[in-house]
Amino acid sequence: MTKVLVTGGSGFFGHGIMKAFAANGFDVVGTTTKSNGEHLIECDIVDSDAVKRAVDDNDPDIIIHSAALSSVTSGKPIDYYTVNVVGTENVLRAASSRKRRVVLVSTAGVYGNQTTDVLTEDLPPAPIHHYGISKFACERLAVMHGAALDITIVRPFNIIGVGQKENFIVPKLMRAFSNRDSTVRLGNTNVYRDYIDLQTASEIMVRIADQPRTSGQVLNLCAGHATSLDDLLSIMAIIYEYDIKVIVDPEFVRPSEVWRLIGSNRRLIENDCWITPPDLSQVLRKMVAEQANKGASS
Repeated sequence: MTKVLVTGGSGFFGHGIMKAFAANGFDVVGTTTKSNGEHLIECDIVDSDAVKRAVDDNDPDIIIHSAALSSVTSGKPIDYYTVNVVGTENVLRAASSRKRRVVLVSTAGVYGNQTTDVLTEDLPPAPIHHYGISKFACERLAVMHGAALDITIVRPFNIIGVGQKENFIVPKLMRAFSNRDSTVRLGNTNVYRDYIDLQTASEIMVRIADQPRTSGQVLNLCAGHATSLDDLLSIMAIIYEYDIKVIVDPEFVRPSEVWRLIGSNRRLIENDCWITPPDLSQVLRKMVAEQANKGASS
């Protein structure tokens, strides 16, 4: 049975990836900095010795490196480079003990603001915040280690689902609507994002890892179309059956804002890794129902 190690296995995306690999018959273990859980081992990727032990003890055939400081706005600048860059170097160095398949989870944030609406993988990266800059540095580390490993770089756009932290826009809006708040404070509102649900994104990750011809490639992980913040609010208003007033709060306005993040999914399709996601309204309705059930059972 193919063995898979997922760094950040207790995180939002990492946990989804672990579930998808397990459902497809892989032997999966994940790392976590929290208390150990089922199929999880404690390992801080900043600790090179701990990472080496995790790799050596489990000897995975595939490593999915998803552990990271992933919020654009939380964390001190140095933390992005300590966790993301140093951590990635530790993972790649440990993985290089033999030729392994490695899928590095980067971010669409490496594109920054481009002059074209639809972002393709051949555009030159131009990140404008510490998260995007640190992730682009991780990509360069992957290139540096490319001769020793079988590496694919994945750039996720906006993955949404139950369990995502409330410093991301969809769970923040869900909380405000479920509380029947009259107002919600947001930052820049003239933004467009490419949303894809967690389950579909995780299943696509399995296909990417299991598809030999994605080796050496960079792949967007996206739905391939954009939703404005106004449209997102309109869908929420229909689901919750009331409108909420948006107040632009200077505290939440990012001076380095990426205004349009819309990905091309062409490479996913060409490499037989594409799974058509449900539409955004369906995803949000499912999230609302799951959140309500979770609240009722707690």
